[in-house]
Amino acid sequence: KELLVEMGLPLVQARQQFSSMDLLMKKDFYQMIEKTAEKYNMPDIIYGSFTLTYGYKNRYSAADYVYAMMALTEQIEHERTAECCFLDALECLSRNKNVKLEGGIVKAKILLNAVFKQVKTSLETQQIFSAGPFLYWILQEENILFSSPYGLTMLSKFMLNGYIAVSRSRRAKDLPLITCIPVDIHRDICLMIGIPPIGDDTKNLFGKAFEQAAIKSNAAISQDFFDTNIIQIKQSDCAKFIDALTVLLSS
Repeated sequence: KELLVEMGLPLVQARQQFSSMDLLMKKDFYQMIEKTAEKYNMPDIIYGSFTLTYGYKNRYSAADYVYAMMALTEQIEHERTAECCFLDALECLSRNKNVKLEGGIVKAKILLNAVFKQVKTSLETQQIFSAGPFLYWILQEENILFSSPYGLTMLSKFMLNGYIAVSRSRRAKDLPLITCIPVDIHRDICLMIGIPPIGDDTKNLFGKAFEQAAIKSNAAISQDFFDTNIIQIKQSDCAKFIDALTVLLSS
């Protein structure tokens, strides 16, 4: 609400769909938010992109498609198979299947909202700990929105940015983050991801580190993902695995 006040955007307008907002408000919206972006540390909130327009209907940006496809690809509904999710994401690219695209955008908004709420709650309750060479965050409850690679990646990156913003430690910006969340409590399975330090564009080396830590701790892991910095691990093995990883990355 503070941001909206500084932008000069009435709540009545803010609660509407952008396409339904007052014409003058829509015209000045980008300038309004750009003026307040620096204060709220949002330097890249306005950026160049490609757009697609279907006749006189709503205009879609490239980011709309990216986030929609990401949300549709994720298995955020128990009854949906991976194959169905993939086909839904593929269909949303079709010009006559914009209903799929709109549905993906709605799911993406739900995911982003959940990311914000989870990070806010975890920062307020101080759930981020330092192991020395890295930060770690152990979530205790299942959340289907973060039980897939993309959702957990988005959550972890936002958390790392949020932690750096509120931390008094000068080292925080140089530390990677390990996030772990249960994805199947009955089978004792967790999903774990390693996120490199913010601004570090070098190759993510967590894949190799995870392999070595698993050997040293005798923990069973599964690296059945495209990104090797994401693994499945038994919840009962997490503590000794993190201990082995701490020793490994400290040397």
